[in-house]
Amino acid sequence: MAKEFLKFVIESYADKNVKELEQLTKINLYNRYLEYMLYDRQLKVKSHTYSSSNGQQNRSQVIKDEIINFIKRYDQKIDKDYVLFLFKIYDFSDGVKESCESLGFKQELLNYYI
Repeated sequence: MAKEFLKFVIESYADKNVKELEQLTKINLYNRYLEYMLYDRQLKVKSHTYSSSNGQQNRSQVIKDEIINFIKRYDQKIDKDYVLFLFKIYDFSDGVKESCESLGFKQELLNYYI
C-alpha cells in the first residue's frame, strides 16, 4: 500500500507541485520510495520468493531493473550519498557498484568488495 501511495504522489504531483510537496513534508519522497523498493526486494530475497526457478530469477531481475530505472529517471531528485548508504544497508551490490562509479568513489568501491 505504501509503495503505491508514494509512487502515485511522485508520478502525479511531484513535477507539477514542487513547492507544495516540499511544504507538505521535509522527507525526500524519492529516497523513501527507493528505500521501500529495496526493503521489499530484501524481504523477497529472505523469504526465497524468487531464488530457485528461472521465472523467479527473472522476477528478481525485473525488481533490480525497476530500482535502477527509478534512480536514472529521478537522478536529480535523489540524494546520491544516501542512496549509496541504502544500497549498502540492503545489500544491493549492483546499486553499490553503480553509485560508486557515478560518484567517483573508486576507493569506496574497492573497500566494498574486499
